[in-house]
Amino acid sequence: MVQQYPTPAQASEIQRPDPPASLRQAVRVMYLGALVFAVHAVIYVVTAGAQKSAIARRYPHLTPHHLATLSDITVIIGAVLGAIGAIVFVWIARWCLKGRNGARITGTVFFAIAVLGAVYDFISPLTTLNLIFVVLEVVAGLAAVVLLWQRRSSTYFNYFKRPQF
Repeated sequence: MVQQYPTPAQASEIQRPDPPASLRQAVRVMYLGALVFAVHAVIYVVTAGAQKSAIARRYPHLTPHHLATLSDITVIIGAVLGAIGAIVFVWIARWCLKGRNGARITGTVFFAIAVLGAVYDFISPLTTLNLIFVVLEVVAGLAAVVLLWQRRSSTYFNYFKRPQF
């Protein structure tokens, strides 16, 4: 009789290696990045009036109706993207700890998208506080990506590419 799946005794013999220090640091940075994104989402809502003033200074020709609409859209999109960013950071951190190389690649792609978004934010009429948080988000993403692609982290991810997983 051929066993296709390992018995519980055999499965317990397979030990998951501990994540290397670089990966644990990357996960901490990603959790910190999630916090930065969440706080930034709240800041968008709390500073809605200042955001409206920044748009009015940049586009003085807007009618009051258009100004209110544009500032409301900016605040809503900023808050929603901040919440999504926080969720994505946590999701990628958890999957990276499980050794999923696809999560590392996905995180790198999201970082590239965030950099493009930051470039757009710097040419958009945002408050100084919002721009500070944009920089913090990009720095957190950069630090996480650098740590995820270090040799020890790569060795950890490669371990999980083996057939037993």
